[in-house]
Amino acid sequence: EHSSLHPTLGGSLASREFDLRNRVLAVDRQGNLYLQATLTLVMGSKRQTVAAYLAKLDVTGKLMWERYHTSDEFRWDSFDIGLDGAGNAFLTGRLISMKNPSQIDAFVLGFDAAGRVRLEKTFGTPEFDGAGSIAIDSQGNYYVAGGTEGALDGQANNVKQWAVPYLKQGGTAVQVK
Repeated sequence: EHSSLHPTLGGSLASREFDLRNRVLAVDRQGNLYLQATLTLVMGSKRQTVAAYLAKLDVTGKLMWERYHTSDEFRWDSFDIGLDGAGNAFLTGRLISMKNPSQIDAFVLGFDAAGRVRLEKTFGTPEFDGAGSIAIDSQGNYYVAGGTEGALDGQANNVKQWAVPYLKQGGTAVQVK
């Protein structure tokens, strides 16, 4: 589900208090600023992760658009942002099952320059997984790094770090082994 937020970048939405955490900034070639964050619902002294958040501001600081990515089944906790030369933004993080909070998988979300979701990739093991960072090369290939407590690609260990390269082929991400 993708919707617009209140233009104050956090603030109050539908009489509920929200806050943005895990904030990361990126600037594209035109000087536009992107703010990636996790949208968190504030309930008194408690906070609950709700959605991955992305906003684009022009060179003057004017809000061009803002988006959040959420679903009824998962809480989306965003950690990093990467930009490609075409103005696409990619977010990484973890999604937490609402039905089974111990089910935590990694994700990559891709947004085009207008803020439309163009890629939603989730992956993981039955254990904890999360995608912590992303880098994009000049050909539009992206590289994701994170951590797992499970066995990605059959490699069983305790908590370990991983990195996965994806090549852009006709607009589709393909894992390279």
